[in-house]
Amino acid sequence: MFFLLIITVLPSLGLLWWVWADRRVRRLKHARWWRGLVGGFAGMMLGGFVWVIVARRMHVAAVPPVPWLAGVYLWHLLVLPLTVGVMVLVGFLVGMRRVGVWVWGCVGVRRMGAEGGGEVEGQNSELRIQNSEESEK
Repeated sequence: MFFLLIITVLPSLGLLWWVWADRRVRRLKHARWWRGLVGGFAGMMLGGFVWVIVARRMHVAAVPPVPWLAGVYLWHLLVLPLTVGVMVLVGFLVGMRRVGVWVWGCVGVRRMGAEGGGEVEGQNSELRIQNSEESEK
């Protein structure tokens, strides 16, 4: 059961990472080239993983080249879980911040400024700028 969990979760994490990385490199200059590199890397890692699993299940002696095999093992057992863990943690924190901003914005929490007067965050910012400009004149 544990083995089945591993051989399904690790490739799934690889696909999740590929989608995440592809979305990030879309914004870059020469995005088509970067997306090809990310897709090629993800495909090679997934292909190496599948090769290892199929070769072991069918008792095939053909193994991938050692550097590729080492890269596949390191990627799937060390780098990928840590990367996805950081992605999930950052996504959770960003989501919690958005919820906090939404909740505090709906409640209308007042923030004390340097002048001692309270104002709802985000409101009257133009008036404050205009008032400070008028007081300078």
